[in-house]
Amino acid sequence: SSLKTQSKISFFWFLQLGLGRSDSAAEMRARHTNAPRTQSCPSQASATNSASIVHHPDQSTLAIRIELVHTPGVVLLTAAPEATKPLSAVVSRLRAKLQKIYKKLKTPAPSLQIQGRDGAALDLSLPVGDLREGTVRIGENTTIPIRYNPPAVIRLEIPGYPMVGCPIVPVVRVEHSDATSFCWMRAHPRREAPDDEWEHVGRSFCYTPSEEDHGGVLMVEVVPHRTGQPDGRSACCVAGTTFARDGSTSARSVANAAIVSLLPRTGYFYHRHAHTRTSAGSKGIRVVSYNLLADYNLRNVLGRGDDVFWGVFKDRATEMAMEYRRQVLLREMVGYNADLFLLQEVDKECMFEQFLAPQMEQLGYEGVYANKVHTSSPLGQAVFWKESRYELVRSLEVDLTRAPILDDDSHARSRQLHKLITRNDVLRSVLSRTTTVANVVLLRPRGSGGGPWLCVVNNHFFGDPGAPHVRMVQGALVLAICEEFITAAWQDHGLEDVALVVGGDFNCGSGEGLCEFLANGEVSETHPDWDASETFRWRTFNTDQPVGLCGGAEGCGRAAMQLSHSFSLANGGPSLMEHTWLGHVGEYGPESLVCVDHVFYDTSRLSLSGVVPVAPREFVEEHGAPSSAFASDHAAVILDFNFTLGE
Repeated sequence: SSLKTQSKISFFWFLQLGLGRSDSAAEMRARHTNAPRTQSCPSQASATNSASIVHHPDQSTLAIRIELVHTPGVVLLTAAPEATKPLSAVVSRLRAKLQKIYKKLKTPAPSLQIQGRDGAALDLSLPVGDLREGTVRIGENTTIPIRYNPPAVIRLEIPGYPMVGCPIVPVVRVEHSDATSFCWMRAHPRREAPDDEWEHVGRSFCYTPSEEDHGGVLMVEVVPHRTGQPDGRSACCVAGTTFARDGSTSARSVANAAIVSLLPRTGYFYHRHAHTRTSAGSKGIRVVSYNLLADYNLRNVLGRGDDVFWGVFKDRATEMAMEYRRQVLLREMVGYNADLFLLQEVDKECMFEQFLAPQMEQLGYEGVYANKVHTSSPLGQAVFWKESRYELVRSLEVDLTRAPILDDDSHARSRQLHKLITRNDVLRSVLSRTTTVANVVLLRPRGSGGGPWLCVVNNHFFGDPGAPHVRMVQGALVLAICEEFITAAWQDHGLEDVALVVGGDFNCGSGEGLCEFLANGEVSETHPDWDASETFRWRTFNTDQPVGLCGGAEGCGRAAMQLSHSFSLANGGPSLMEHTWLGHVGEYGPESLVCVDHVFYDTSRLSLSGVVPVAPREFVEEHGAPSSAFASDHAAVILDFNFTLGE
């Protein structure tokens, strides 16, 4: 029977598709490298009838998909078969749904049969899960081979706000595929573009828009491959949309696509790039510590209505959107030509997993992420290092909310901290209510003459201004762990040349006890910051209302002890960086501009050779942050170091 409708009819019968996994940039790049090369881009316009069975061994259900191609348009049928269901019941269900569809079309339904590979009759009493090959016969003239677990694209997404010069890494999920090919195309945005008006512009996994793309719409088409099998069906989407195999979206239209724009030139980071056009060179390293202002936190502030003190925007709605802001942040970071990035306030999914990790990998960096502890908030910190210079030996996520867990190898300092915390109920309670975590990574230089090994610590210490004693304890916890970490490296690798770098958002100025402890090697039990342990009250964010007494109760006593560490550390920034906290200038006045982000370095193996200046106070007061001039409410700390060991 022939159709009298201008539509494409697809019959889907599936449950729990086993949506595969989201491949890393390295995996997708490897898949693309292994993919067969074609002279032209694939096109869904040439789609043909298809039938497939998808069955994952660990699932009791399977998915059957039958697609009849006529003209554009999609109709979906779904069901939930068990693999043990008789084939006869499956055929009956499909026939019933086929009848229902054609009844709505007011067209006689064609017959539907499932047969053997050569058209032979099948034993319909067999479980459908045993069907590995065969054909679907529709009417008298249409026979479609059944493919078992064919390579498939499950999900494909191009982030919105594409910008000239900012690499685009698509988010791709595939299954049953060992290679994937990509085709990037451009269309004119002023009208709906037919297939033949898409212009081929690239075939790489990652695509960087050029000036020629400005004002246009980009589309990527992906074809999955598997050795020894025909190619899987292609999937495509335009920038700012998502393709999903479940039929939720399949976008080729330019109507709702994101237009390629120019990166704004309003950011102050362009002035800072003038100091970082070249790298630090092989005899040193450049370290950048940067609080990115997490979208998770930003949305919470918006929800509370506390954003009235933010800066000046040209287009606030656009510039506050995460997909826009993260590209501006990446462009800023790339221009610093750093060897090490210590990043705080990193959203786990929308920033690290979906954007930074694949983007930085394309740019030659490897990285690790640590989420805040004892919380469901998808928020944490990340460390990235230049892959050509360093390789990861070991990585730790250090919980700074509790006393050290002791064992036979624990050092004396860990035992002292354990005693301090466990014997003071108030201090233990305060620590347990924080979510502070630290990244600690051990990096080995590649090749000879690459400088010392690096032990890198990335922190975002507890932020309440009334809790300097908590930050001191957290700093002591970090350095106690580092002592054990480096000692283990000496024992495991037979080396003594390890340089310590401790950076991040300290949430305090250089005059507070935490920074004094790191710089001087000790703080006494009479340090005034310990006094806060008697008066601190846990507060809700940005208010003075206590929500639970964690200090000040009679009989709780003063939490204090002599703290010390064995490293020789110096602070690389405050003497030359007036401020790194840029937010809330209008509310709290110029005195709120302080340096709360720091990088401490091992003076026995590194010497400070350069500090990139921050924006002048007057510029910050004029523009505010976040704003069109600053994508975050912090300024990046950018320091150059020379290796000194052996001099």
